[in-house]
Amino acid sequence: MLLPSFTSPSVTAGSNISYNRSRADSTGIWTDTYSFGMNLNSKFLNNTLFFDAFTSYNIISASGDSADSRGLSADFRLAYAIRGLLKDFVRPAIAIRGAYVNTHDLVNSALDKDELSLFLVLSTATPFTI
Repeated sequence: MLLPSFTSPSVTAGSNISYNRSRADSTGIWTDTYSFGMNLNSKFLNNTLFFDAFTSYNIISASGDSADSRGLSADFRLAYAIRGLLKDFVRPAIAIRGAYVNTHDLVNSALDKDELSLFLVLSTATPFTI
């Protein structure tokens, strides 16, 4: 299946769709999984500011009402490359990174969750050879 995507020097966006059907031989239960996803990667200000986002939505259902759930997950990162610090040997960046997960289980509501996590990240990239 052809899905839309976009690529430019500073922005890349894409999407995906998948379907999986499986059967447990021991129980004879069929499980269907539908997944939909999107991603976005961008860089701005002469490769100094970066934004990345990834999201997916999953639907899982099984025969005999043994499973029926919906799940949304999203991850993002907004980073700033600190240029000129320690010359070119170390390339530090500071970022805000986040993750969101929402699960709604129609069979067992005790499995429902709605979580948001935020992180402040300091990273470096140091070139080396072996």
